Amino acid sequence: MPKKNEMTSEPGKVPFSIIVVILAAAMAEVCAGINAVLFPVTLESFELSNSLIGVILSVEVASVVVLSPYISQIIGRLGLFWATILGTIGRAVILMLLIETDNLLAWVVLLFLFGVFSTILAIAFQTWVNFARLPGVRGFVVSIFSASQAIGIALGPVILQFIGDSRRLAFTTSAAVTLIAMIPILFIKGEAPRFEANDKPRLSFVIKNGKYVMFSAVVGGITFYGLPSFLTIYGMDAGLSLEQASLLITMFMLGGLILGPAIGYFSDKFERTQVILLSFLISLLCSVFLPISILEIIAAYVLLFVWGGAMEGVSSGGMTMLAEIYRKEDQVSANIAYSLMDALGGTIGVILIGLAMDWHGSEGLVYVIVGSALLYFNFALTQYKVE
Repeated sequence: MPKKNEMTSEPGKVPFSIIVVILAAAMAEVCAGINAVLFPVTLESFELSNSLIGVILSVEVASVVVLSPYISQIIGRLGLFWATILGTIGRAVILMLLIETDNLLAWVVLLFLFGVFSTILAIAFQTWVNFARLPGVRGFVVSIFSASQAIGIALGPVILQFIGDSRRLAFTTSAAVTLIAMIPILFIKGEAPRFEANDKPRLSFVIKNGKYVMFSAVVGGITFYGLPSFLTIYGMDAGLSLEQASLLITMFMLGGLILGPAIGYFSDKFERTQVILLSFLISLLCSVFLPISILEIIAAYVLLFVWGGAMEGVSSGGMTMLAEIYRKEDQVSANIAYSLMDALGGTIGVILIGLAMDWHGSEGLVYVIVGSALLYFNFALTQYKVE
């Protein structure tokens, strides 16, 4: 079982170490925001098909699926501090290696490893915050932690605006941002909560007993991973410049950040399943109107902003349901299973969108997201009939 250290916090006050962790996590996500544009655009410059781009990009997400059952044991052996250092340095090294190669097999291997290091880093940050003693301010701190990550991702494409077309400079900047994120952590090594590996997670049990929320994670992952992976390419195919197209991702992330609190409020007032259903309905409508809105850049930015808010409703609604439908002793397993299903959906989504864009042009992206949303509604109605 995980154990906390002896660090205490006065009620209503946030420990300095947690502020540092939140800042470091935000910086790490700036790297993710840069890569959300950099990876697909670089692969497209190799004159690859969208199908092949989708397969290669899916490897990074698939690493989460592979690693999830073992992540608790890995971090338990390393400890939170060294897991953070390993994840940070590993990401930076991979990014520098990607500068030097156009070999597709090398890209597959390196992106898989990048996903492994990113997963270790993300779970280490999340665990650091979750195990801190935060009397009276836990909800506030967790919301700030999530918001800081969204801000980081949103800032990534903005930073690329100032870099230009230099592949080497873009990858070097992404690696540098990752390493900068590690610096504050060096000063709080002694304040890391102690973490020991749990028993093997009961993944099959929690998935079987939470089919609704787990399926929402799969379908949500198709959009949350698949859409940003191809959004820049979609915008450029529609005639947008690289700078304009990359900001589509920024607006998507800002929507989740700004609209998230309002969605959380309604989630507390209404049934969680209804909020998730409404969020998927909004996502469906946004995907249908994307081909029209992309013709006018401001309309596209507004639509992506709303779309990001809707997907935050799916994510936050699902995560809140976990705390309500599973016992305390199953919470770790439930969170790992949810992340696993989310990543599984992301892997499927990235591959399917790449294939669909090759078969049906840019609108293949829309077809996959619309199809997945309709599949979700069919599943939800079936569940209601069963109940």
